[in-house]
Amino acid sequence: MTPEAPAEKLNYVEYPAKDLMATKAFFSQAFNWEFEDYGPDYCAFSNQGLDGGFYTAEACSKADAGGALLVLLSEDIEASQAKVIAAGGTIVRDIFDFPGGRRFHFTEPSGNELAVWSHPAGESVTSQSAIDQTSHVDEENFRLIGGFNDIFIVIACALLLFSSLWATQALVNDSVGLVMFTLLSWGLSEFFIRKRNMALPAIALLTAFVGGVFALAVSLFMPDTDTSFVLASGAATIAACAHWGRFKVPVTIAVGVAAAIGVVIALIVKLVPHADNYLFVAFFLSGLLTFGLAMYWDSSDTQRLTRRSDVSFWLHLLAAPLVIHPVFSSLVAVDGDAYVLSTIIVVVCYLLMTSVSIIIDRRAFMVSSLAYVIYALGSLVGTFGSIEIGLALTGVFVGSALLLLSAFWNSVRQSMVKNVPLNIQRWVPAVK
Repeated sequence: MTPEAPAEKLNYVEYPAKDLMATKAFFSQAFNWEFEDYGPDYCAFSNQGLDGGFYTAEACSKADAGGALLVLLSEDIEASQAKVIAAGGTIVRDIFDFPGGRRFHFTEPSGNELAVWSHPAGESVTSQSAIDQTSHVDEENFRLIGGFNDIFIVIACALLLFSSLWATQALVNDSVGLVMFTLLSWGLSEFFIRKRNMALPAIALLTAFVGGVFALAVSLFMPDTDTSFVLASGAATIAACAHWGRFKVPVTIAVGVAAAIGVVIALIVKLVPHADNYLFVAFFLSGLLTFGLAMYWDSSDTQRLTRRSDVSFWLHLLAAPLVIHPVFSSLVAVDGDAYVLSTIIVVVCYLLMTSVSIIIDRRAFMVSSLAYVIYALGSLVGTFGSIEIGLALTGVFVGSALLLLSAFWNSVRQSMVKNVPLNIQRWVPAVK
């Protein structure tokens, strides 16, 4: 037993075992469980999420007979099923989908039924915060890389994709090469995203697929540059939607939104006279809409436990530069009050965005627009001396300020959130 666990919470589980030795051997081989014997008729296991033990008895526990079902979590459900079979287990219900993910049921040598589940194919385990109960919401977890094998797979995929592209372009033509590139990207996604649920390869293969579709559309409509970009951006948007429907990679929504914004901007350029006067407004409104979409996903998972939180992370990362870029672009490269005023506007906007970031508990929103502020302040300081010195001093100041904010993030957030109206507080994570 584990007396340090909270009182009156699930703490221990016990199963009967007709063949105690066979049961121990099965779990040791399949899941690397370690056991401690307490006499000839009882053995205990620990550090497996929930401690427990097996006792010698002729009975067994099965779900269809009303027995409790113990469910294990897996990062690779196909691999887990293979381990169960190799260790001598019997699959009683093959892998199937359910609203929360995928699972299968099996019996071990003594006849007890257990199950293994995993997150939906392509789901990013921000959800590690759901697994690791010591995680905090404000850590803003998201899964980018599971290990060096992810990098190895990305390099291998890149070699295959681009080598196939170049070879097909040389032997046939550019369009056929791009068709091959996109088809291979989708095919690799079927294995490395849907089957293996690998994070970094998922992002790389998504980018390859959507980028391949965009390039293919451009190559097909090259004679009319404006029309080409509109159609290519539209095709990329559709490609992102299709990829999301199949693989549910969190960054896909942000990629699709970026492509849709490209369609809007391209249409403005093509259809509106003197479009340059309206582009900054279009970017700014696009940023606000993207931020609203990010908050929609964020508010549906304020505990930051599911893929929805990952989707929001990438949308926030996209929204910030869209909002601040139009303001930054208003800077004029002249000395004097006009330049100083423009720089002040950029800094004030960034401080406002920082306040919003703290309230919604999203560092991504403020970090993705940080380069604009550093350059604006550095250029301003540089008007009184060297631009390099200006950028260096600005970097020291901004870096120190961000480290200080990070150290007191919770305290600052606590003081800000309590002054926010209650109907807004329910949209953001609770203050710790």
